[in-house]
Parts: sequence; C-alpha cells; structure tokens
Amino acid sequence: MITETPEIAAALDAAALVWPGETRADLVRRLVTASAAQMLVSPAQRRRMVEQWAGGCPGSYTDDWDERRKAEWPA
Repeated sequence: MITETPEIAAALDAAALVWPGETRADLVRRLVTASAAQMLVSPAQRRRMVEQWAGGCPGSYTDDWDERRKAEWPA
C-alpha cells in the first residue's frame, strides 16, 4: 500500500500518459520497474547514451537562441 500524496499523484498522472488504460496499481509497478532499470545503468553507459544522441536535432537552436531566451524574461 502506498499513500497517494500530491507528488505520487503527479507521477502516476505522468505515467498514465505513457501507459494509458493501466490501473493506478499497475502504474506504480511500472514506475518502480522502470526506475530500478534506470538505477542499474552505469555512469559510463549513461555517458555513451548521451554521446549517441548528442547533435540528434540539428537546426533546433539558432545562433541567437540564448539571447532570445534571455529577452523573454525580465532581469
């Protein structure tokens, strides 16, 4: 049994977007299993995954993206 705090509810709501139609109990099981699998990924494996996907979205950011981002927020 797990108490559905606001944080747990938010996690379950997010999981329901990934696994629609699952019960809340099944979503808990899926989240626990997925989280455990991620904890077993070594830092070296994680680094390789990042390097593999680096540059995967060329053209997503223009040369002035940082200046435009900063201009959207008041100082």
